[in-house]
Amino acid sequence: MLYTTQLTIPANTTRASPATATLTLAPGVVNRVMVGFPFGCANLAHVAIFEREHQVWPGDPDEDFSWDDFIFAWDEDHELEGPPYELEIRGWNEDDTYPHTILVAMALTDITKAREARGILAFWNRFKQTVGI
Repeated sequence: MLYTTQLTIPANTTRASPATATLTLAPGVVNRVMVGFPFGCANLAHVAIFEREHQVWPGDPDEDFSWDDFIFAWDEDHELEGPPYELEIRGWNEDDTYPHTILVAMALTDITKAREARGILAFWNRFKQTVGI
């Protein structure tokens, strides 16, 4: 399942009072994250992704995503904590003239399928260790 949202960040939006968007998901495991900055952001628009009040991406709370004409994309294995299955996108904009719209997309694996896959992988790793592979 793929979920997307856009966050438009007005000019002069501060980190202390960020613009926000909620990405509503289903129970599951986030296995792919994409954060897209269109041409023109000029490294002035910034975002971070939170689950409840905990910053999930980037992992360091002192960091954020910022770029120009670039899509951050990576594989992930983040099981959502529980209802509500929501992530909050927080953004700020150092541009004093233009708003910027950032796209956030996430691919999700059904929680049951993800747990089954983890169990099979754990079994396979134990088997390899037992037989010395």
